[in-house]
Amino acid sequence: PGEAKGKTIQVTPNFLGALSLTTGNSLNPVTRNQSFGLYGRSLPILLDEAYFKYQTPVERENHHLKALFGRFASPWQATDLVWYVDTRFNGAALQYGWNS
Repeated sequence: PGEAKGKTIQVTPNFLGALSLTTGNSLNPVTRNQSFGLYGRSLPILLDEAYFKYQTPVERENHHLKALFGRFASPWQATDLVWYVDTRFNGAALQYGWNS
């Protein structure tokens, strides 16, 4: 895909929304390169990310919660072997962490 352009809006201190568009090949979204069949043609504009994120206040010392809803970047660690860094997920994700 091409370079993504987007906007993040902080609705409240704990809640934000984001929208990001990119160009790319909608038939083969995993390719990062221009193929011979598409060389010289303009590519369509595609939805890269559109999500809402809720996060507990930073002041909380022990328990942290983050919830994502929509189309968002991988909430997990990404490598070339596991989740590619450009992978986008549709749906919801919930992350919980604590310090003891």
